[in-house]
Parts: sequence; C-alpha cells; structure tokens
Amino acid sequence: MGYESASVYRRRSCSRVARVTSRVVSRTCVIGAEPPAVQSAAASAVLLKVFQDINYTTELDRYYGAEPCDESGYGIPDTGWLISQKISSFSTHSGCTYVRGYDGKNYGGNCGTFYGPQYYVGDFFNDSLRSFRVAAAYHYCY
Repeated sequence: MGYESASVYRRRSCSRVARVTSRVVSRTCVIGAEPPAVQSAAASAVLLKVFQDINYTTELDRYYGAEPCDESGYGIPDTGWLISQKISSFSTHSGCTYVRGYDGKNYGGNCGTFYGPQYYVGDFFNDSLRSFRVAAAYHYCY
C-alpha cells in the first residue's frame, strides 16, 4: 500500500504467475482497485489469494499457475517481506485444497498445514507467512 500524497490513497494490486516447476515467473502490479488480468493464456489458473484482514478482506496478491493443482502442486518461495507482514487470511482455488504455509522464505522456518480457505490463519501465523506450497493432496510439514 502506498501513498502518493497526504490526500490521495491508491491501492496497489499485483499478480504473480507460477510455472509447474514452482517458480514465480512474473509479477505485474498496477495502481487501482482490481488486480491486472493475466496476459498469458498459459497462466490462467488462480491458485491462491492472500488477504490483509480476516474473512478475506483487502486482497494483497494473487498467485497463478499454468494449470489447476495436482498432487504435486505449486510452490510460492517468497511472498516478499512487505506482504508477509500483512497476511491474515487466504483463499484457495483451482483444486489447491491443501496449503503449507511457512514463516520463512524458500519454505524455511515454522510450517503450518491448512485445508481449504482460511478466514484466519491463527495467532501464530498472523502477519508472518512468507512462503507457501499448495497442492491437491495432503503433504506433511517437514
């Protein structure tokens, strides 16, 4: 969230695209109310949306994949420090029903396992989730 002047407030929205190899391949940000449309037809499946507040309010970012989740799923190695300090809820999409969230980048630090959308990530992970693995099958934290 940025301020251009004391009297003008604009919401910054971003889109990220993940490859099957779990790398985020692009990030597009705009100033406005809605995240930008995905440019590539190959990256059309929304995998995960993260929100600043509980109950899925104030969307921070969206993560896309080339196709819906399977058992292997996708990895989001780094949401960025600024976004990680704000995540309080997330929604899952395109068959990504299982989520592992980490408080460190590159899947490091403490890990929590979640099923489906989370209206609140809990006191321990609130405002600290830095990386994610999303999949259609359950995987333990390790």
